[in-house]
Amino acid sequence: MAATNFIARSPSSKEVIKSANLLKSLEVNVLISGDSGVGKSTLAKFIIPNAHVLTCDQVAYIENYNDQSSFILEDFDKIEDMQKFSSWFEKSEARIIATTKKEIKDEIKDRFFSLFLHLKPLKERQEDIQPIAKIFLQEAKDTLGKGDGDEPNPERLLLDLSKNCHSLRKSIFFSYLMENIGENEIMMMMENYLMKKIGGNNDYREYLYLYEAPLINASMKKFKSQLQVADRLGLNRNTLRKKIQELKDLV
Repeated sequence: MAATNFIARSPSSKEVIKSANLLKSLEVNVLISGDSGVGKSTLAKFIIPNAHVLTCDQVAYIENYNDQSSFILEDFDKIEDMQKFSSWFEKSEARIIATTKKEIKDEIKDRFFSLFLHLKPLKERQEDIQPIAKIFLQEAKDTLGKGDGDEPNPERLLLDLSKNCHSLRKSIFFSYLMENIGENEIMMMMENYLMKKIGGNNDYREYLYLYEAPLINASMKKFKSQLQVADRLGLNRNTLRKKIQELKDLV
């Protein structure tokens, strides 16, 4: 998301954005903590949009950026040469907004930072999810182009929140792509996948599940009962039950 697109609809996000708005005019160093993908970098850029962004690897060369008045330091917990950073910090008048996925020792936090902000996982910020999903959906549309299929409705998507915004964005792009994919593209993907896998003596039977499992799953979702599925797929009910048992980890 762009720096101006930090979504604050949930109660916890509203509290964070209040602090962030105040920090825009305060020359203090801030540490933003939270899991991967919760929006730490986006929030940091919201606070100081013109700051120079440095990863933990680039911090070793921070002395080369003395002309910068403000920095965003990503993954502060991964800085290897803390002594060198500390030496630079003591001489510099630059402002720092740092992000971290891990807990930082209190003595280190208190040494470098005046304020601390924490972003909760998306699953604990339910009101933020749909607005963020809409932003990613528009990004998918702009990136992949307008296809021939229907545009996914964010309210009906099965959104992946396992890695917060990272997995959410991926699931949105995948859903948009799936709405506009045809048989030729599906066959091409399957062919490319199988080219990497085949080479044994029983490949036909070993990889038949790639067809059978999604077919049975889709049929169960559409027709609801095993009786209907067996009838629509032209299978004996016992054969269907046997297949479901064989594919029990996938169906």
